[in-house]
Amino acid sequence: MGLKGNLKSFGIAELLQSFSINQHTGLLLLENERGKRIGIFFRFGEITGVSLANFPVIRLGEILVREGKISREQLQKALEIQRKSGKKLGEVLLELGWIQKEDLQKSLTKKMEEEVYDLFFWEDATFEFFKGRKMEEPLPGLPPPIQVPLDASSIVIEGMRRLDQWEKWKEQIPSLGDYFILTDPKAPEVHQIRERFYFDPMYLDGRHTLYEVAEESMATLYEVLQGTSELFQKGLIRPASLEEIWDFAREMAGSEKLEKAYQMYGALLKKESKKPEVWEEFAKICERLGKGEFHKAYQKAAELFLSQKKVDRALACLEEILQKEGNLSSYVLYWKALFEKGERKKAKEVAERILHSFLSSHPKEVTAFLEKVFSLEPEEGLALKLASLYRQQGEAKKAANLLEQLAVKKEEKKQWEEAKELYQKVLELDPDRPFVEPKLEKLRNRIAAEEKRRRFRCMALLAGGGVLVLLCGFGYMLYRSYLESNAKTLYLEIQRLRNKMESEISKKKFSSPKQLVENLLKRVSQLEKEYKGTSFANKAAL
Repeated sequence: MGLKGNLKSFGIAELLQSFSINQHTGLLLLENERGKRIGIFFRFGEITGVSLANFPVIRLGEILVREGKISREQLQKALEIQRKSGKKLGEVLLELGWIQKEDLQKSLTKKMEEEVYDLFFWEDATFEFFKGRKMEEPLPGLPPPIQVPLDASSIVIEGMRRLDQWEKWKEQIPSLGDYFILTDPKAPEVHQIRERFYFDPMYLDGRHTLYEVAEESMATLYEVLQGTSELFQKGLIRPASLEEIWDFAREMAGSEKLEKAYQMYGALLKKESKKPEVWEEFAKICERLGKGEFHKAYQKAAELFLSQKKVDRALACLEEILQKEGNLSSYVLYWKALFEKGERKKAKEVAERILHSFLSSHPKEVTAFLEKVFSLEPEEGLALKLASLYRQQGEAKKAANLLEQLAVKKEEKKQWEEAKELYQKVLELDPDRPFVEPKLEKLRNRIAAEEKRRRFRCMALLAGGGVLVLLCGFGYMLYRSYLESNAKTLYLEIQRLRNKMESEISKKKFSSPKQLVENLLKRVSQLEKEYKGTSFANKAAL
């Protein structure tokens, strides 16, 4: 496998020096974070050709104009002919007789040198070296290389000089990915900068990075750095604020310039990563562009919303993820948001899903999650499940610790039998665990004593029940005797009234017959009502 890595850990100067000293032959392919690619061919340590994909830093015609070989009007006419004929610009200019072959070769060499010099300013790029690959064998996706001989050592010296110069400007221009705003576009110095450094300062509008300013102006990065530094010294530009960048990013998104918005949000998040709203908007842009980063962005937004106690916003972000491709971390975060909102039932359902969906693939992570759930809601079923997981993972002592904690809680609730069973399981897992055997023996004695007390209570209850039956029977007898006595008294009164009525009838004396009958019937009704069931009530009814 060939050499590969990132320029952050292995700079372009070290690469070029290494290939030169060791006289390597092959292709060095570099690609930066903006998707720009360049291939440099080596033969015995010397650069023999350069292949550019997607981006010319500086066009050949621009170099010829700068060198005074052609005028800008001639360049425009040659470009029109090139578009119609499909020929290369150099061929058209040679056919028109406006330049010589030597002029073309010098300009091509100059162009390729500038392309390689700009690599020294790439801040984030990957590289890979394909050993032995020749110019006749370019990689797919790379156009045919332009053959130009370049001295690697000289390139390194000049490239390092330019890089050292930038170090002096870094306090003002920390990154080529930063945004700046021109404060006085009409100042005469702005026109002077345009003429001297071949880039348009009007692109410094808070919407273009210095990388983009160079691309739009067809200038080199070094020229843009030089001109920007002078504008700083003259007080004609300032860094765009984070709020301004955010506003411009929203502006790009609103005008459907999604790639530009994506780039601006990315730059903003490198400087301001604590605003959940920025992450949420970035996630929506990623989703619309079909970029996989939307998952990470929504999750980051949810984490920050949760830290700010904005649970509903966090849930909305997480639901966007789970509708598409939920992973373990997003489900755990979803559970946390539901728990904080107080939706315990739904949180429990999510915990069950995590357990069933991710346990086999992420056993340690799921176990850690269940530990967190148990610390917040120490349920018996969860404790037993955790203990089982510990056993499966060979962590018998942790399982024993958890079961012992559960046994102690059972003791506190006086659930002796369940506590005894848990202590027995603890000893199975960790036979040498101290103090458990005495606790178990104490529980056995307590359970036995409790059983004795229970039996005694049952016997006492049975005995007490017999006495109660006897007392109830005796009391009933007394009650019946009391009723019969009262009923007899009332019955005798009825007999007296009846005898009196019969005597008056026989003597044909009716001083108050109506009243006598009413009294008699009243006493009979009273006896039947109040002393129903007695023998005297039945006699009175007859």
